[in-house]
Amino acid sequence: REQLRDAPWVTGKRDRGRQVYEQQGCVRCHDGAPGVGPDLRGITSTLSPTGIMRTVLFPHHDVQPGNELVRVTLRDGRQLLGHVVFESPEILLLQQDTDETGTWKTVRLAQANIVTRRPTWLSSMPSGLMKGANGRDLADLYAYLQSL
Repeated sequence: REQLRDAPWVTGKRDRGRQVYEQQGCVRCHDGAPGVGPDLRGITSTLSPTGIMRTVLFPHHDVQPGNELVRVTLRDGRQLLGHVVFESPEILLLQQDTDETGTWKTVRLAQANIVTRRPTWLSSMPSGLMKGANGRDLADLYAYLQSL
C-alpha cells in the first residue's frame, strides 16, 4: 500500500514502464495469445492510476466478472481450475496456468463430462507479480499503460 501512496504518477517513464511490463510477465497474458488477461488498451481512461495498480498489487480483491477462475468438477471426480476461453453446448475450453512462469495450456472438456462449474472469485492474474516493486516502478508501468 505504501507503493500506491508513494508513486510519482506524473513523472513515470514509458520506456521503463515497458520494461516493468515485460519483466513482471504482464506481456504473457495481456499481449494477444493466449489472451487470458483483458485487453489493456484504454484502461487509463477508465481507471485511476491507484485503481489500476491496486488491481495489479491485489488481484483477488475485486475481480471483475469474466476475469475470475472457475472450478470444474468432472464425472471422474477430478477438479480443474482455469479460465474459460470458449464454450458451446458440446465443449468447454479451459485455460490453465501450468506453472509459476505463466505457461498456459488449454484443456478441451466435453460438457457431458462436467458435473459442476463454479466461479471461484479468484483472479486469473497471480498474486505477487509486483513483489519488490516500489512507487517509481508503478508510476513507470502506469506511464506505459497510458501509451497503449
